[in-house]
Amino acid sequence: MNLSTFGESVWSNHVKSWIQSVDPRLLVVRYEDLLAQPLLSRSWRAGVRRERLTPAQAAAIERDHGAQMRRYGYLE
Repeated sequence: MNLSTFGESVWSNHVKSWIQSVDPRLLVVRYEDLLAQPLLSRSWRAGVRRERLTPAQAAAIERDHGAQMRRYGYLE
């Protein structure tokens, strides 16, 4: 996976753009929260990042998107 094709923090900038909304209808739902619902399929589990990415890939994702990932509990 070539992470440079995603640009500089594209995902993080996208997240920031909608969480800054003052719209009271905005509801942030994480993928892991959806998995907690018994009716949903679990074919792609939470935490798979640790199992399927190389250490270099995981480090690049955390470097580029760590602030938003920490904000929503993906990183401690």
